Amino acid sequence: MPGEHQTVWILGSGFSRALGGPLLADLLSPPSNNFVQALYDDNPYIGVLSSLAADTDSEIARHAARTVRMMYEACGGLASKDNRFWDDAEQFLDQLDAAAGTEDTSGSEKERPPTSRMRRAVDYALRDGDGVYVRKLTELRDAARRLVAAECCAFLKDANLEEERWQPYRSWAKELSPLDALVTFNYDRVLERLDLYVIDPASPVEHASKANVFKLHGSVDWQVKPGPDSRPRQFIRTENPENALAVIGPMIGIATPGPTKKLATEWLEKIWTPALKRINKAEVIVFVGYRFPPSDAEAREKLLVAITENKSQHVELHIVLGPDLHHKDVVRLEQLLRYAMGKRGREDISQEQRVGMMLLGTANTYAVTKHALWAEDFFTVWHRNLLWPAGLHFARRP
Repeated sequence: MPGEHQTVWILGSGFSRALGGPLLADLLSPPSNNFVQALYDDNPYIGVLSSLAADTDSEIARHAARTVRMMYEACGGLASKDNRFWDDAEQFLDQLDAAAGTEDTSGSEKERPPTSRMRRAVDYALRDGDGVYVRKLTELRDAARRLVAAECCAFLKDANLEEERWQPYRSWAKELSPLDALVTFNYDRVLERLDLYVIDPASPVEHASKANVFKLHGSVDWQVKPGPDSRPRQFIRTENPENALAVIGPMIGIATPGPTKKLATEWLEKIWTPALKRINKAEVIVFVGYRFPPSDAEAREKLLVAITENKSQHVELHIVLGPDLHHKDVVRLEQLLRYAMGKRGREDISQEQRVGMMLLGTANTYAVTKHALWAEDFFTVWHRNLLWPAGLHFARRP
């Protein structure tokens, strides 16, 4: 299409923030948990306790959810320094997954440090509690993942797309073309509600006349399908927009922070491979609300390698993380991108140099632009010349 360039939008939790979507660091906080519990009080897995006994799968799950809430509040960022085991939900989910992965249920006292540490957190959180609580770490991990999914469902329940806060997103979505690819790490269904084409994880066929969406960490409406050896092997899409709240823990189709995320990434290879190819060929890459979370080493490595090995002669990189351009997340993301671009000897050209500039193919170049805007601000004012400066041309290589 004339005047357009191959563009990849990389979306994180900040993308959905203005619509009510939870930021990763805010997940599992008391206000969020209270909202989820009130909204889903009749859910068999996270709803109110039906009794003090946990003698069915759903009742065990509800007790596990209650235990997770107590753990997160008692040992999280608001706890005293001596009793704080994690600062935010990202660290909590990562630590809980690592601990569950090394849990010994045989009764042996020789457990690995991550498991022993998490057991101490459980014991501290439940020290003054009464009633029945769940202490099996795999069940607590499943409960935590389901609570995260619930927060990603809750803000879209009965959402009205005609509300004013949706307008920038609707306008942006209408301007997207087949040259745009959306790579998202969000579990929510905002992009589906905007009527964008989401690649099916089981049959990843790209649409020829629409922008394609690649959900690299799963979705609340996806489910993990067991393989021949009873181990989960494949993600499939369901018709239930809140499927993660209706299935047992191992079947929840989202990849949350922790060691098992790498395994989930392998199961989602059919989505990852074409997404990385899009990044590899992109002329414009826009980071909206995504900061390379420290706990997500797998995504960081894969994306940065694809950016480093990008085949385009010139790449425009854009960062949209909020109005504070000196925030640590902005500084870190910019530095990662500059190092990735410089690894193969790309030359950095400034804004003044590249306006009206003709690149003759003698060197590979790039430019980084930081926008002091939130996602909703950017979508309100954006246009193609913001992504690729007017007058910037180059002799395309054969």
